[in-house]
Amino acid sequence: MIAELQRSWQKMTRAERRRTLRILRESAVVLGCIVVAIGLPGWVEYIL
Repeated sequence: MIAELQRSWQKMTRAERRRTLRILRESAVVLGCIVVAIGLPGWVEYIL
């Protein structure tokens, strides 16, 4: 699995790698926002 990913990563051009990293970063940000949106109300109630 990891070896396959490394091989496919090495075959990518620089532009493809940049695009892949940007997609990963954006999806991580979206997931983080969702987690915060779900978790924040509970923390606010706990603090108050």
